[in-house]
Amino acid sequence: MPVALLVVLVVAAVLAIVLLEFRGEKGGRRIIAALVILALAGVTAYILLETQGQSERGSGSIATSPPATPSLPTATPSSDPSAIPSSEPTIVRYEAALPPGGYTLFRVTADGRLRGERSASFDRASMAPVDRVEASNGLVHWRTVVGALAGLSYVPGRSGPFEIREVLRWPDGTVEARLIDPGS
Repeated sequence: MPVALLVVLVVAAVLAIVLLEFRGEKGGRRIIAALVILALAGVTAYILLETQGQSERGSGSIATSPPATPSLPTATPSSDPSAIPSSEPTIVRYEAALPPGGYTLFRVTADGRLRGERSASFDRASMAPVDRVEASNGLVHWRTVVGALAGLSYVPGRSGPFEIREVLRWPDGTVEARLIDPGS
């Protein structure tokens, strides 16, 4: 769908430039050229974000094979406890899982006040990388990291029916995504 939109935008822009050329208007060409560049950038960003979101979507865990490691000499045991590898996973990132529908995002101050709001709606399920933020008043919110909504937060109980996924990497290299309570 975005590729078709891009083709339509480019064809419309080229036709508009040809029309302006016949009419002898030079200033309009610059505006249309700028709009074409912005449209190309927007569609490219959309395609990249959509491709990234599709590759990270899943219903439970995502298993990947660990990277190949070359043969290394056998290490001698150490009595240093910090040298023992951890068996606990590392948190890679958090993701807001958003079913299709409408949402309200907020600009949240450090002391937890909701300063501005913005509505957003999604035609289909979407994902957004977020950071967990706890305000000084204890309010937990999930601040969007990238995209048009960057800096705005999903607030449990106020933003809509979103879920939070914690993406973990285990010591063996496998990656797993777990749903967690957005209010915790």
